[in-house]
Amino acid sequence: MTYVGEDWDDTWRNAGTVSDWCDLRLTPDQLKALNAELMAVVARHTPAPDAEPGPGALPVVVQLQSFPRKEQVIA
Repeated sequence: MTYVGEDWDDTWRNAGTVSDWCDLRLTPDQLKALNAELMAVVARHTPAPDAEPGPGALPVVVQLQSFPRKEQVIA
C-alpha cells in the first residue's frame, strides 16, 4: 500500500492498479486453472535474468492471493 501514498507521475499512476474480485464462485479445479493462467501471464512478462531492462524500467511488484472463503450467513 506504500505505492498508493507515494507521489508518482501520471504515467506510472495510470499504469498501476490495486484491484480485487470478491464475487467469484469457483470449484477447486476452476480456481487451480485460474491460478495457472495468471501465473502464465506473469511468466510471459518476466524477463530472462540476463536481459537488460528497457529505458525507464523500474522494479514492479505483482501480488496475487486466491483462496476460498466460507459462505457468510446473513442473519
